[in-house]
Amino acid sequence: MYSGSTTHNLDSKGRLVLPVKLREAFEAPYVLTRGFSGCIALYPPAQWQTILDKLGRIADTDKKALALRRFYMGAATEVTPDEAGRVLIPKYLRDKAEIQGDVVVIGNGNVAEIWSLEKWNGYDDAELNDDKVIEFANELVPEGMTNPLPTQTLNEER
Repeated sequence: MYSGSTTHNLDSKGRLVLPVKLREAFEAPYVLTRGFSGCIALYPPAQWQTILDKLGRIADTDKKALALRRFYMGAATEVTPDEAGRVLIPKYLRDKAEIQGDVVVIGNGNVAEIWSLEKWNGYDDAELNDDKVIEFANELVPEGMTNPLPTQTLNEER
């Protein structure tokens, strides 16, 4: 699992120094592909394999399935950090994510997200304000974020 955020700069060749914490949390090689909301997603091998397994179970004839496969697999590329911890982000992905210089790497559990700093700041301001996040938390985690998960007794299961 990876959490936290760090800001970095792409070098002139489109390389990004990955945070040490990310390199310690995720086994290489990584898979870079398109992420939701205009970022680049970085997956460790096990998580990427889970995605491939799930995509492989959906019908080839389903238009939504084809679109989802194209989104993930059409842009996917495997990368391994060099001795300096850098990975080359392909131009196609940089263009899609509108990344040129300043970037932020966001930990999101089993995936890291690479954002243009400008785009991230806009998303953060618009989508991650207190009112929206509280609404999302109440909808997705009705028992509360810090309360222990409910347990069932044997009698309740019967």
